[in-house]
Amino acid sequence: MTTVRLVSQPLYGFDVERDVMVPMRDGVRLATDIYRPVHGDGSQVEEKIPALLVRTSYDKTAPEWDDVFPYYARRGYAFVIQDLRSRFRSEGAGTYFHTCNPWEGDDGYDTVEWLAEQDWCTGKIATLGSSHRAIVQTQLALKKPPHLAAMWVEAGPTNIYRHEAREGGAMSFQMFGALHLHALDSREIGDDQAKAKIILDAMRDMGSWLRRFPLKPGETALKVAPNLEQTAFDYYYRGEYDDWWNQECCNQEPYFDNHADVPMTIACGFYDNFVGASANYYMAMKERNKSPVRLILGAWCHGGMRATGSAHGDVDTGQESVWGNEIYNPERLAFFDHHLKGMPAPANDSPVRLYVMGTGDGNKTEQGNLSHGGYWRNEAEWPIARTQFQTLYMHDDGSLNSFASSDDYSRLTFTFDPDNPVPTIGGQLVGMFEIIPPEEGGPEPDDVPRYLDQWTQARNNLREVISAGGFHQKETVQCIGVKEPYQLLKDRDDVLTLERVRFKSEHVVAVF
Repeated sequence: MTTVRLVSQPLYGFDVERDVMVPMRDGVRLATDIYRPVHGDGSQVEEKIPALLVRTSYDKTAPEWDDVFPYYARRGYAFVIQDLRSRFRSEGAGTYFHTCNPWEGDDGYDTVEWLAEQDWCTGKIATLGSSHRAIVQTQLALKKPPHLAAMWVEAGPTNIYRHEAREGGAMSFQMFGALHLHALDSREIGDDQAKAKIILDAMRDMGSWLRRFPLKPGETALKVAPNLEQTAFDYYYRGEYDDWWNQECCNQEPYFDNHADVPMTIACGFYDNFVGASANYYMAMKERNKSPVRLILGAWCHGGMRATGSAHGDVDTGQESVWGNEIYNPERLAFFDHHLKGMPAPANDSPVRLYVMGTGDGNKTEQGNLSHGGYWRNEAEWPIARTQFQTLYMHDDGSLNSFASSDDYSRLTFTFDPDNPVPTIGGQLVGMFEIIPPEEGGPEPDDVPRYLDQWTQARNNLREVISAGGFHQKETVQCIGVKEPYQLLKDRDDVLTLERVRFKSEHVVAVF
């Protein structure tokens, strides 16, 4: 009787080659760590193995991978992590523009093809990673490297004008905050501790910097990293979609016809800024490609597949919503096993998997969160075919209903006071961070580590200025820019609230 193995088993130890300098077509070399399975005596496995590739702007030695690379290397994969050009240990001219680097697609292509040529590789390469690591996956897929075999893309934008930098039309201030973290390890700052301290000081009170807008070039802490300050003001000033936004590195969507036709899993969270982008990416690939494409949407914040808790702001979505690496790693393994090793398809290979929220009892948990609850559901497509759409019309008495107004001149107005802005309280965010103060365990203001350790210190001591998730929409002292008396947002004079009450069980409120 033949036993069919459903997934790869942890049969091996692993070894690592650090800082393998992989050559790009222009001669620049990118620092790459390669974790490979080994036998108990330290010898390499005899059979050729597929490779899993992560390309990152966040340091290939960051601890976020400590529970990841051993899992896959022990199961017969080469796990490859690479610093992007001009980041950390990789070479480059030092120019780096956050997520707007026109060379990432070619660098990704060259890396995939270099890996395929190694004598230990089967020639099958898959990519994975979230956020910026998702963007660079899409960029390399547009170059169609012949040995790209599969992709697991998480929580990434495919059009940074719509999804990252100017969602809704105005600059997304969370990107202003993120650029400071990228600046700390930029080549423009390098070993200059005085410049690093300027960035670190700004990160200690990021909320106050938001209250200083409008700002001009040279007035931000990012002035010590000119390429990143330029990017900040491209995000800030370019309100109209122009040729800069239409670059392939900024917006991959116009170029989707060039996308590699490979199996894909696209995953994101409902409290993630890029959930709409992820759903759109799925629909675009489903329309264009013959290879299977899956969509997974969970009750997660940005990168929340790895999170071990079910609380998101003021709500708790239940233990069923939690993946963590205990579920997350096996889910990816089953996908890669199927498409890189020819093993059986994952047990749940549904095209769409959704976490449906709102089935909790509405009481408070022991931690004080609203018991919001939820459950996983499989679907055949997205958008769901049986969805029923309804148009509701706004009226000047604050009501919403299915009938258009007979008054052509009815209107609802409000006056906006920039000195008393409506605060952002939770929602779909990437996260706005600042360094915690010394009295809460953070570093002293004069503690400026050496180059590249600055980034590590900052990242290990961050807290959210504005958190993602579901929150009670009431001002608190923690909100940026608010004044007493702290109000429910719907009660503010500069907020329009429209309400429809149809049945006791149906209550729809829209706030603008």
